Amino acid sequence: MCNNFDNIENQARINLKGRIDITKRARMIAEKRLKFYSFWLNFGVGFISIMNIFITIFMLIYKKDVHSNDVLNLAVIFYSLLLIIVSLIIWNSNFEVRSENFRKCYLKLDKLMRIDFEEKSLNDIEKKYHLILENFDNHHDLDNIKARILFNRNSNNIPFSLNIYDKIYYYSLKIITYLLYVFILISPLIIIYIFR
Repeated sequence: MCNNFDNIENQARINLKGRIDITKRARMIAEKRLKFYSFWLNFGVGFISIMNIFITIFMLIYKKDVHSNDVLNLAVIFYSLLLIIVSLIIWNSNFEVRSENFRKCYLKLDKLMRIDFEEKSLNDIEKKYHLILENFDNHHDLDNIKARILFNRNSNNIPFSLNIYDKIYYYSLKIITYLLYVFILISPLIIIYIFR
């Protein structure tokens, strides 16, 4: 009977350590995602500003061609609207601060994982885990799904299950995100082609 209880408690310790590991990985993924957004959106603001400057200079130099000025005016309007939208997204999202908070969280979780799980009581570890989580914002569901995918792929532990809907959700949003990036990159060319 005692051996069965030890097996159950040992399994509970392994599950808790796995949950902490997945949460830590999800926070690392969230930090990386927010830094990615911050960098590329700030880069986008600079790029859009430079495009507006070049288009305006081009319009001043080549005033004679009225038709091309209409297209260029539309491009300036498009880039100006895009600049306002991207600036508002950056301003409202606070990517750098949030990514730093995720970093602090996963470092605390990493420290918690390094304690001897055999020596500490399971309840104490669980309380510390929940205390850490209460002090930080939660990550996005996609970060958690990606962390579980990576955990299952790279781990010898008991895999944390992912249902088919999680996988479809994750990979479909990944595809949509890449298509959105491509659209953002080629949208100025589409606008110029349409209004030429």
